[in-house]
Amino acid sequence: MRIFTATAAAGLLIGLSTAAMAEVYVGAQTGLNMAADADADATGVNRSIEHDLGWGVLGQLGVGLGQFRLEAEVGWRDNGVGDVNGLSADGNMQALSLMGNAYFDIPTSGPITPYVGAGLGVAQVTADNVRQGAAAVIDDEASGLAYQGIVGAAWKLNQNLSLKADYRYFATEDLDMNDAAGRSTEVSYDAHSIMVGFSWRFAEPPPKPVEQAKAPPPAPPKPAPQPTLRNFMVFFDWDKADITAEAREIIAQAAATAKRGGLARLELSGHADRSGAEPYNLKLSQRRAENVRAALAQAGIGPDTISVVAKGESAPLVPTPDGVREPQNRRVEIVLPQ
Repeated sequence: MRIFTATAAAGLLIGLSTAAMAEVYVGAQTGLNMAADADADATGVNRSIEHDLGWGVLGQLGVGLGQFRLEAEVGWRDNGVGDVNGLSADGNMQALSLMGNAYFDIPTSGPITPYVGAGLGVAQVTADNVRQGAAAVIDDEASGLAYQGIVGAAWKLNQNLSLKADYRYFATEDLDMNDAAGRSTEVSYDAHSIMVGFSWRFAEPPPKPVEQAKAPPPAPPKPAPQPTLRNFMVFFDWDKADITAEAREIIAQAAATAKRGGLARLELSGHADRSGAEPYNLKLSQRRAENVRAALAQAGIGPDTISVVAKGESAPLVPTPDGVREPQNRRVEIVLPQ
């Protein structure tokens, strides 16, 4: 492996050193590898090695930095040898690489993100038992600088998983190997790869929205204090001053309210409708008020605390033309002063 141990450590440090707070991901790809014809030139000997269609596999560890990504990548490419200088040959040409890649993700509004990238690293290229029939051509390995250009697209399936496909041009500097005769031979290596695979991002799922503590429902408003009833009305039949059963209940309520309030006096005003003569109605309203005072006295209210006034038809509750019988105007109002 020669320089691989030192380069591996350096590649990982380059790829990850600036990413303390970045989004880490791993990935893997595989696909077709089309190695171009390789020159294997020694002193006085020029060879052209033609490769068969091969395959490759890649593994990545990277970090996302917004639209940019840095990545450490290990790769393996393998192609069979088809012929040397036009004559049928056997063997394999293999490349083991360790690359540091940098990408730019092109933002889009959808789940598919195109990207471009470039990589720099080292590769160990092995000419594995390349021969023509029984005659050995080259069987050696060498390591050197490697570089690549990348263009592709990723399809984001969810917060963590993306599928990806890309094209890669991968090449090395000319490598120094020894051929079967022991001659120093410069071997070139470059390849075109079509790769598909996936990336898995170790991204935390988006935070769940914090439920705001629900405020307790507002307490129902306290019922407004009911004002103490201060006025009561006692109604009478037409042309009557008799206390009806309904009127007696109202008088009892008025008496109870007066007692609770410790009132020193009550005021009674008698009324009549406009169906009779005004002098008659005045006297009728007086009788009605006097009867209510007597009923209040029976309920425990001292008669001397009750004042009486007769208003006849002069203050109707419901204004009417003269001569109209209106039940609401035939009344006695019991007023409990504040």
